[in-house]
Amino acid sequence: MVIEAIDEHNLPPLTQKRTRASSAGQAKRIKYDYQRAEESVFSDWVGEVPTFPDKQFEDTFRIKRHMVDIILNHLCRRNSFWIKGVCRAGKETINPYVKLLCALKMICYGISGNAFLDYHQFRETTSRRCVHHLVTSLVTCPALAEVYLRIPTKADAVKVTTMHKNAHKMPGMLGSLDVTKVHWKKCPTALKGQFQGREKCATIALEAVVYHNLWFWHGSFEFPGTLNDINMWERSSLLESMLNGRHDQIDHQYTLDNKPFKKLYYLVDGIYPSLSRFLGTETDPSTRLDGSFKVDQEAARKDVERGFGVLKLKFLSLTHPINLHHRDDIYCLVMATILLHNMMVEERVADDDVEDGAFYNTICNEDNDENEEETDNDDEAYSSTPAGRHEKFEMVHRRWAELYNYEGSKYLKDAMKRHLYSEKFGKNAMENAHLWMDNFNPLHF
Repeated sequence: MVIEAIDEHNLPPLTQKRTRASSAGQAKRIKYDYQRAEESVFSDWVGEVPTFPDKQFEDTFRIKRHMVDIILNHLCRRNSFWIKGVCRAGKETINPYVKLLCALKMICYGISGNAFLDYHQFRETTSRRCVHHLVTSLVTCPALAEVYLRIPTKADAVKVTTMHKNAHKMPGMLGSLDVTKVHWKKCPTALKGQFQGREKCATIALEAVVYHNLWFWHGSFEFPGTLNDINMWERSSLLESMLNGRHDQIDHQYTLDNKPFKKLYYLVDGIYPSLSRFLGTETDPSTRLDGSFKVDQEAARKDVERGFGVLKLKFLSLTHPINLHHRDDIYCLVMATILLHNMMVEERVADDDVEDGAFYNTICNEDNDENEEETDNDDEAYSSTPAGRHEKFEMVHRRWAELYNYEGSKYLKDAMKRHLYSEKFGKNAMENAHLWMDNFNPLHF
């Protein structure tokens, strides 16, 4: 019966290999035109006479046109992925400019590489590799990371405190400290309990210090989203630098309310503890002095909020859920965006007529070099003997007691209150500073 049905309907024999219906109309393998992509990129963006002007390039890729050559020169020295060559078939590989601009678009707009498939002429897997190699090479490149992700020197600290004194009338201010979080979409189920906090999704926190001109430094990343600001501070590398003595190298003397101070401080919100290097706000002001200080402190601390907002608006990949599985890749992505942001801040400062273009040059004065040498010698002096370990423990304990000193924090806050009030209303107005606020408006002066 089966054989008769086959003969009647002209069906293929049972022994013949059957093919699926979808394979009959299967599309051929796509041949990407790398030459066309290269011509388009050079004609539109990086050629001698590009179609789009410099302003449009900066708006699209978040960096200036000449910075592309600087970045590629450093990347080619460390990673062969960014070198144009010939494949085994004898054809030229993808131009590095095409790879770099595609990776920058994905980082800036937080979308898949398939959105630029028709323009850059390679599939999503290649675009993901471009992003991976870009962020990894930027973070691990000493020529870039040691400049745009470095710890400030004493010369930098002097210029930064001078800038904040002119901008906020706060001598000795080194920056504003705060935390922001990014959404980790591909968080494994086994880690959801560690990284999923009140946001109802897995997040990773970034702790950073931001200057008034939005320069980022001290980027501590990979904190689980379930931690609050205090827990992150107890695990922060900034706290470690304060306890091991490295932070003391950038301290310098300044005057506040006709009193000498030496320890630089940071502006923080109310959740942080009262440390000798933290200047918090007044949660419940009752006098005119307290109310005026609350307004000034919170206004100056908006630097870090503004910095986080600008960073996430420029690089939307930090705002959208991050589709990466490994935390190391997310760390490189976040630190690479900070590096690119700091490069643009340096360019903006260089174009400003008010501030010096060499503001962030890595120039260290002789005093700072001597301090670094002395600190290195002190660290080497602690041997593995019990006496050396005990001496090191005593020094860390002493620095801890000096840092977690409520009286020192209160002394700094009271001096700052009087300084800001006299700067705003005049020294003669100090007589009425301790009156009740009532109808007093600190914004009207």
